[in-house]
Amino acid sequence: MVAKSQLGQAFANPQSSTRTFHFFATGKWTYNPNEGLNGPDGNNKYPRAGENYNLPGSPEGALIVRQKGEYNLIGDSQTLTLDPNEKVYFTINDTGKSNNGDAFSDNKGNLTVEWNCEDCK
Repeated sequence: MVAKSQLGQAFANPQSSTRTFHFFATGKWTYNPNEGLNGPDGNNKYPRAGENYNLPGSPEGALIVRQKGEYNLIGDSQTLTLDPNEKVYFTINDTGKSNNGDAFSDNKGNLTVEWNCEDCK
């Protein structure tokens, strides 16, 4: 997934029942070229993003997910429970709230997000 995408990368539960998925992220990206690249856990110099970030209080530049209208931290690894056909969106924790997406235009890099279904047969 690319750092420039405000909407983010979609993932949908293809199952007809609620399932638990574990997501793993690797790679480097940045929300601010002046800060250099960071991994999915975000910029450790700024561990508590301000109120104008999509997920205030979580690291700037971290991998986050939008699920049912709410943002949550993913970082390099996280488990989510998804309803049947539920779609979530992975993106970077940037100042999207205040800049209407313009903040994403200077982002660089990408992450690879892999997953496994913990209760699928």
